[in-house]
Amino acid sequence: MRLLLPTLLLLSLALNLAGNGWGLPHEKSWSNDDPTPDVPLEIASIWTDGWHKYPYLLPWIDRALYEPQLAAWRRDGSLSTEPGCRPPTDDDCFTDVYGQLGRLMRISRVARAVMATGTVWAVYVLAATVLSGAGAALAASAATAGLLAAAFVAVSQVLVFYGHVGNVDIPMTFFFAWSIVAWMRALESGRLRDHVAFGLLGGAALACKEAIYGAYVLPGAGLVVQALWRARRFAREEHAGEGARDVGESGAPIARILLAPIAAGAAVLSIYGLANNVLLNPAGFREHISYWTTGTGIAPWNEGFAGHVGLAATFVRRLAEGMSIPLLAVAATGGVLAMRNPRARLLALPALSYYLFTIATVRFAYTRFTLPVVVATAALAGVGWAGAWQRSSRTASPIARTLRPVVATVVLLAIGHGLLYSLHTVRLMHVDARYEAEAWLTEHVPSDTTIAVFGSRTHLPRLHMYGFDTERIDDGDFDESGFAALEDGPPMWLVLSDKTVGDLDGSAGAWRDALLGGDADYDVVLDAHSRSGLERWLVAPWTESRVNPRVWVLRRQ
Repeated sequence: MRLLLPTLLLLSLALNLAGNGWGLPHEKSWSNDDPTPDVPLEIASIWTDGWHKYPYLLPWIDRALYEPQLAAWRRDGSLSTEPGCRPPTDDDCFTDVYGQLGRLMRISRVARAVMATGTVWAVYVLAATVLSGAGAALAASAATAGLLAAAFVAVSQVLVFYGHVGNVDIPMTFFFAWSIVAWMRALESGRLRDHVAFGLLGGAALACKEAIYGAYVLPGAGLVVQALWRARRFAREEHAGEGARDVGESGAPIARILLAPIAAGAAVLSIYGLANNVLLNPAGFREHISYWTTGTGIAPWNEGFAGHVGLAATFVRRLAEGMSIPLLAVAATGGVLAMRNPRARLLALPALSYYLFTIATVRFAYTRFTLPVVVATAALAGVGWAGAWQRSSRTASPIARTLRPVVATVVLLAIGHGLLYSLHTVRLMHVDARYEAEAWLTEHVPSDTTIAVFGSRTHLPRLHMYGFDTERIDDGDFDESGFAALEDGPPMWLVLSDKTVGDLDGSAGAWRDALLGGDADYDVVLDAHSRSGLERWLVAPWTESRVNPRVWVLRRQ
């Protein structure tokens, strides 16, 4: 049993590292909202007198991880030491801009992979903690609960995919998961150090991505309520002459009890404030906050909000996409079983708080938004199924004993399906259709050719890296009249992705259909779309939107 957890963690790390060279070398990630390597390279100036839409703790961590590599490049001359050289703004700073920036992105991705595996460990601790304090009968199942919970989260596709890229979501989830470990301990012990640990870890999560704030509203209120209850109990016992008992530390004065949640709040503010340089760069902090409150950080993305029932349905669908339908169904069933345990009901509080105060507030949900709920669901699933297994072992019912191997098989099959579901995504990262498009273009088109493209670079092949010039077509020009009005006329070569043209409607949608249908004086010379080979083994296989877009290469007739 002792070797199972290290083995599971090593397997999780291997799964998170496999294919983390996706889209590299390049100077920009194929994963949108990935701030690496630009923001870490510029974090000193951003922190001092600039701003960015995401908080600054993670760029500082990345920059620290980059520094040994940057120092080595300065020594061997592959990174300029000229005073005016500011990477990545000035590409001439590097002798191999694509290879070197890609190397830095890979360093960030390794850090994310480690943090994803660290999240798996935290979920193990969470589930084991719940049962270890639930009485002698269930305490024996604590390790089983932890292992099951860790397995549920380790094979969740949303954790695995974001463990491969430089986005802020995995570091946020890592600090969140460990902060809930500290929160559970603070509730149980009342100790000041556990409250401070909760505050520091929660502050670090917020300093990675502020969307996690909602997860701390109810847990933070819970600590305050508990401190007031303990202080009142202490006062009554002291008044009755019984002294202090079971209040965290024998003889702890009321002031110390009430200080604990205050210290947690101070720890949150100190980490968050320092990371964002609130005191020395208040103007930058105001810009950062206004981006989310009055700018374009949220408002344009929730225009499709059609009520909270629809939002809840969307969030459940996103959970199913992030975990797979079988894994979510079995995990949710285990979570329901876990509700028999009062300590497990506490574990559900951060997830409920996150939904109420983040998702229901911003009024839209992407798959990555489910990560905090995936963490809680996996922990509860481990608790529920391990507890049910332990209870069934003590029953004399022949039905229960007959069902034990059936239930165990179903749980293991769900975890196995989750693993295949994640491997499906990892495999698609290896065979992404953009690689095929790049290979075809370099073989059939001279490198000094100008190729027209439409939409975000994150969904397109790495044309610049192979020496091609690109002509970006604006949204308003993507129709027959727009092509005709281009300065040099309709382009000879055109590259499109289903992620950039799939949702077009009106004249733009009609023009897309004409282009791809051969009705617009263009021939589709390449239609690239890859498969993982695992689709037939999966229930409702879903592909992460960033991965493996269908790519068309068109040539004017």
